Amino acid sequence: MMDNCVYTTKKLFDLLKIKFTSKYLKDNILSHPDHPSLLSISDTLEKYNIETMAVKIEVDKLKELPLPCIVQVKEYGRPLFFVLDTISDHNVSYYDDKNALVTATKDNFLKIWTGVCLAVETSADTKEPNIEKVLATKRIRNTLIGSITVLMLSWMVISFINLQAVVNTPSIIYTITYTILKLVGLTVGIMLLWYEVDEYNPTLQSFCSGGGG
Repeated sequence: MMDNCVYTTKKLFDLLKIKFTSKYLKDNILSHPDHPSLLSISDTLEKYNIETMAVKIEVDKLKELPLPCIVQVKEYGRPLFFVLDTISDHNVSYYDDKNALVTATKDNFLKIWTGVCLAVETSADTKEPNIEKVLATKRIRNTLIGSITVLMLSWMVISFINLQAVVNTPSIIYTITYTILKLVGLTVGIMLLWYEVDEYNPTLQSFCSGGGG
């Protein structure tokens, strides 16, 4: 089961349309000395250049909250964090700890809400540190893995055809094609190993992008 603090923050990012990686988010929240707590979420959000303000407010101030925001509730005797999405005169909608969008009457919501909330404000600088580099690395990895998979399947098909063919001109063509594929596969395999050692090498970046600028 996903950690409540991690899930809540992920859902908040989804609603705010903020790009993030699960690893960075989880590492920061789960390693926080005060986890699980609202402080562990707040300190993590600040690393994304998101301003936060934890407050305890009265019921009549509920509609003034900037949305979405994180609220603390108490269910079955234990504190949890939900993401409050919308508020109307009589109803509220929030994402609970089961990833479900719940629409409840305001009265029922007030029965579980502790009055504590974490208001957030994003800016043009809001983003995960080094997110562009991390996403680029993932794209390179996926491209290399995909290329290896296609080449391996091609080798299997060519090998089967080669074994079934009679020694003639078409067979020679198959053999040449098979050899070329082997050489290409070996090259890509070497690049993959190189990538594991030095994923940000300019030569590797050029190779994977087809030599484009």
